[in-house]
Amino acid sequence: MSPLDESLFPKYIFGLHDRGGQNLMVEKNKRGWVLATEELGADPHGPGGPDYRHLSNQGLGVIARLNYGYGDKGTIPRSNRYDDFAQRCGNFVAGSQGCHIWIIGNEPNLPGERPGGPNGEVITPKLYTRCFKRCRNNIRSRPGRENDQVVVAAVGPWNAQTTYPENPSGNWIKYFTDTLHLLEDQCDGIAIHTYTKGYNLDLITGDFYSWENHPSPDLRDLRDHFRCYIDFMEAIPHSMRHLPVYIAETDQDLEWRTDEHTGWVQAAYAEIDRWNRDPSHQPIQALMLYRWEIAGMGQEKYSIVNRHGVQADFKAAMNHDYRVRLPGVSTIYKVGWLDIDMPVSVSPGQTVTATLRLSNGGNTTWVRTGDHRVRLGYRWYTPAGQELALADIRTSLPFNVRPGWLVVFEEAQVQAPSTPGQYILRWDMIEEPDTWFWKQGSPREDIHIQVGEHPPEYKVAWLDYNVPETIPPDTMTTVSFKLKNTSSKHWLADGPNPVHLAYHWFTPNGQLAGCWDTFRTSLPDDVPPGSEVNLTNVALKSPATPGQYVLRWDLVEEGVTWFSKEGATPLEMTIEVTEGGIPSTPWQAQASHNQADVGKAFDSDPDTFWDNGAAQQPGMWYELDLGQVQTIERIKIESPGRGFAVSYVLSVSTDRTNWEVVREMPLNWMSIDASFTPRSVRYIKIKQTGSTSWGAHWLISEIAVGLAHP
Repeated sequence: MSPLDESLFPKYIFGLHDRGGQNLMVEKNKRGWVLATEELGADPHGPGGPDYRHLSNQGLGVIARLNYGYGDKGTIPRSNRYDDFAQRCGNFVAGSQGCHIWIIGNEPNLPGERPGGPNGEVITPKLYTRCFKRCRNNIRSRPGRENDQVVVAAVGPWNAQTTYPENPSGNWIKYFTDTLHLLEDQCDGIAIHTYTKGYNLDLITGDFYSWENHPSPDLRDLRDHFRCYIDFMEAIPHSMRHLPVYIAETDQDLEWRTDEHTGWVQAAYAEIDRWNRDPSHQPIQALMLYRWEIAGMGQEKYSIVNRHGVQADFKAAMNHDYRVRLPGVSTIYKVGWLDIDMPVSVSPGQTVTATLRLSNGGNTTWVRTGDHRVRLGYRWYTPAGQELALADIRTSLPFNVRPGWLVVFEEAQVQAPSTPGQYILRWDMIEEPDTWFWKQGSPREDIHIQVGEHPPEYKVAWLDYNVPETIPPDTMTTVSFKLKNTSSKHWLADGPNPVHLAYHWFTPNGQLAGCWDTFRTSLPDDVPPGSEVNLTNVALKSPATPGQYVLRWDLVEEGVTWFSKEGATPLEMTIEVTEGGIPSTPWQAQASHNQADVGKAFDSDPDTFWDNGAAQQPGMWYELDLGQVQTIERIKIESPGRGFAVSYVLSVSTDRTNWEVVREMPLNWMSIDASFTPRSVRYIKIKQTGSTSWGAHWLISEIAVGLAHP
């Protein structure tokens, strides 16, 4: 993580959830924080965010929480839309001004925050962190946003309803720590929430263990009420003690008392200031009262805007000098890496010698002997950052190294992994028995090592697959694959360049059918070279037009290349897309233009089409006779390229005399897909009512009619 930008932090820990109440802080000259929540959705083409400079220009700290949605929509989307959501977050951040701190989602362990509601997709730490990493990578890839803080969502305290194999009791603190461990070195701040369950001030300053009789032993020692924040703070891994922490929500978990000045707010700020004054504690940078505005979804009881007693309590708290204290990195353990000389290509299992020059950048002496001696060590990692379970060979100091001194390790030994592939060798110092310097904030030094021969970087073996040979048009189908990584590179499931499975539809003559790469399938985990992976529940969407197609499967390293472009063999198969509606054999048609080719609009060949032969103008028409009266509920009219009718009226009739309009579009940008209540139809007529500025012809490649379900 980059050093903290002190300009992002106001002077004081005071804060409000929601915009609107900031004048209370400005008027008291105790400028603190404002947190804004934003609902983004997952449109990857969505626009940029708002201008927050009316807040930041007043010396206020600004934090924006980026939600996919609220309520049953889910705080983050379903896992198959993480890439879209990450792109949406990146767009929003890139287009905003005055904010550089972003929280991704909210309380993902709460059932009510799941996409689809309590019975929707469970957000495990693994899923949340997968989404978070993609959002962070996208945000920080934007120009000028390289050092923005992307903050982990707060975990809802006292919620034990989200369980997973590693956490059968639903322990919210374990959910919190599991999330942080999965984000080691890949987050910039931590959000937490804390509340009391009542108005009594003792609930702020006392330790309460209301879970002491719970059947799950791991929940019995967890605090209830306000001091649950201490459980969160104490659970933060040592390697993340240098990160800022924001209490993004606090209240009494009950309706704020309207006009009563209870002193609750003052007591809450005094408690956090007490914590921050202990130099051994990781400081908390913000305590934000929930919430200023009057919101819907049952949130009205928490609003402060109309509760003058709460505002008076907040103003009284601001009579105190509760300042922000930034987290610091311990200088006890610090290495200055100067030079490393070693081979970068080794044989599997080979032991090689390295020479390292480094300095003691801390303020204590590294001792050569004793129970707390300092030695040089290392760990092996995959390119994705997964540590290998391999013991290192540690090298002793040649002498005691005082602060500022240089030391040279001339014959440090390293043993390579036994499995060929690319790896990261991370050098570090360790104070025995188990205090690695990097966990105390010191930098490590990475060397990229190739173990064994170097096979192609992009290669895949298609071991097995289950894809039907016949698929209905315009439907979603679930298929499965078994793949083997036969390349030299790890296939990464996350990060800025993950590997995804994708597909493309082609017509028999090789023309692209539909969008180039609409759907991607993520890997469940990183796939090292030589390993296999099973992909189940792979979503496949068929073309809207019936006919014969070639379906090509390929892998893509996002932002880098398609595997097939690097010499890997894609998987191709012939698929018949068949319509289960009315057979077109007895159909006949007539049109205002090009009567000779009207049959190409229903010949089951997506490569052929009726072309009106002229720029679209009002009054052009195409009429289809089904041959007999049918009860139908859907009409699809597919147009290739930009040949869609730019403006039209779609009508049906049983006798060609009495017509009923089922769809009218004064402005249209796509092929026609009209669904309606079932009705008797023999004749279908589409009338062009507009014209194009670009002179496009009107084209129809296939018409499909859907029978009404009995």
